[in-house]
Amino acid sequence: MVNYSKNSSGPVRDTDARKARAEAAAVASKSTTGMLRDDDTDPSMPVFFYMPNEHPYGVFCQWQESYFTVARSSFSYLERNALPGQTQDPSQTASTPNPTTQKQKEETITFNCCEQYMMYCKALFFQDTPSAKRILSTSSPKEQKAMGRSVKGFNEYEWSFIRQKVGEEGNYAKFTQNKPMRRVLLGTRERMIFEAARRDDIWGIGMDKATAVATWKALGAQAGESWGGNILGKAIMDVRARILREIDGGRGWTGEDVVGDKVKSEREKKVRSLGKRLRDIEVLKGKRDAGGKLQPNQIEKIEKEGELRVELEELGVEAV
Repeated sequence: MVNYSKNSSGPVRDTDARKARAEAAAVASKSTTGMLRDDDTDPSMPVFFYMPNEHPYGVFCQWQESYFTVARSSFSYLERNALPGQTQDPSQTASTPNPTTQKQKEETITFNCCEQYMMYCKALFFQDTPSAKRILSTSSPKEQKAMGRSVKGFNEYEWSFIRQKVGEEGNYAKFTQNKPMRRVLLGTRERMIFEAARRDDIWGIGMDKATAVATWKALGAQAGESWGGNILGKAIMDVRARILREIDGGRGWTGEDVVGDKVKSEREKKVRSLGKRLRDIEVLKGKRDAGGKLQPNQIEKIEKEGELRVELEELGVEAV
């Protein structure tokens, strides 16, 4: 069997990949500590994470304590009629406002980590209300995961249509409401993010961090061709792109004008310029928080953050 990589000029045979992975694992076992510490801040390497509280990227773990609040109404995307071949229940389409429903839309739920959010969503999706309540009642990610695994009516096929969306929405709330964590996320810039979970090849890559780093060094980007689904890593990268679009006024990473798009006023130019500078500061702060070394001029940029935010407020714009 032959695997092809979009970034390669030819095929990569499975036997070659297996041999390289075995050699990489042997190298990793001899020099894990120093190698991984350096690779965490190497911009040419992907970001690998697994357990919470690991510096600097443990913040990406679903078990990392990270309180965030979401509106009950935000769970509407979990409605079962969104699945292929299913239609909406006529009883749910009544045009007369329901006072109870309106009240629920104003209510919020606070989660202590993304694991709790995900397991709660799983219980909601499969309409297991007792499990949903139990999941909210414990602050232990381990217990939350166990409760999520015992959700009644669970169906892997149906869950597969919604699980990445759940991962993205939970992490979006987490990183937008926890600024130190958001800085770490934005500090990764455009690096790929992988969950190095050896026993999980759906949410993770089915490989531990040491082996993954060594394999990447041996094979380059082609290494990822044989890894697991990395659903969580993809969701976090989607959140990063989403936050950057919001910071940059919806214009993407570069902040440059779209061809043919005329700037309507000096105010718009100023707002966009300030937004770009604040975005760059967030990236620098993320690099600093991850242990990277900053140049004197970069430190000066960070020190001007307060002034830039004041300027934006004077223009009637709230900084993200």
